[in-house]
Amino acid sequence: FIQEPPGGPARPRQPWPAFFRSLGKPLRDLRRMALTTWATGLGLMAVPFYIVAARQDYGAPPGVVAMFIAAMIAGAVVGNLAWGYIVDRHGGRRMVLVCVVVSALTPATALLSNLFGWPVLVGVAALVGATTSGRRVGFPSALLELAPPERRATYSAAYALLGLPVAVMPLLGGVIASRGSFNLLFILTAAALIGAVATAWWWNQGTCGPTGSET
Repeated sequence: FIQEPPGGPARPRQPWPAFFRSLGKPLRDLRRMALTTWATGLGLMAVPFYIVAARQDYGAPPGVVAMFIAAMIAGAVVGNLAWGYIVDRHGGRRMVLVCVVVSALTPATALLSNLFGWPVLVGVAALVGATTSGRRVGFPSALLELAPPERRATYSAAYALLGLPVAVMPLLGGVIASRGSFNLLFILTAAALIGAVATAWWWNQGTCGPTGSET
């Protein structure tokens, strides 16, 4: 049901050297967005390990793994409705800021399992589903707001390149959990996401110029 707006005339082809030279502007325009992506990506350190922690450290029975997965799916469904509402009314960058605040609460809530046991992590799984879907909604929406229509493909490629470091975050989380503990991983992730909230706030203070450039 989504109707794409009509596009403009196709851009003429250009030689590869000229194309690579033209990447300077997209990379400059995406600086704040890339820094926010890296900072918020630190939350992915803990994402694969909440269910593992529930089984290994908090005594969750094997049968509840399906409950965790269902909670993640439910969180993603409800989260998508909320994220779409925020994007429509306040834009992608504001939506990312809200998502990062929720992400920062996720590992902090996981630490309550030390007091209340593994059932706390069911709610954490729902938050993981919501915030994971939020990243998929917020950053692409913000990219579309930032990129000039005729260069959206180039901006998307540049952003994908800049976002590659985020892919190693779960590996870093695995190292921390194996060398330390799940509690240490959750504490470090929560602390990192507090900084990510500040970064997302700083990104929101920038403005997009008439050609899509960010200041």
